[in-house]
Amino acid sequence: MLLMQEEDTDLTKEFKKEMRDYLNEKYEDEDTQKLLDMASCLEPRFKMDFITADSKPQVKARVTSEMMPIMRCQLQH
Repeated sequence: MLLMQEEDTDLTKEFKKEMRDYLNEKYEDEDTQKLLDMASCLEPRFKMDFITADSKPQVKARVTSEMMPIMRCQLQH
C-alpha cells in the first residue's frame, strides 16, 4: 500500500514517504517491537504470521516464560 508506484503523483509519493518514515520511527523501538510480537503471537487471527522468522523462537520462549507463573497461580487456586 505504501510502496511507490510508477503512476503515483508527486503528492502521493510524498505522502507515502512521510507515512513510511512516521511508521518506521514509531515502531523501530525494540521494546515496542517486542510488545507487538507478543500481542501478535497471542492474537488468534495473527498467530506468528507477522513475526520475523529470526524472532519467533525468542517470542515463543518469552510467551512461555511469562505465562508459566500465571498458569501455576491458576492451578493453585
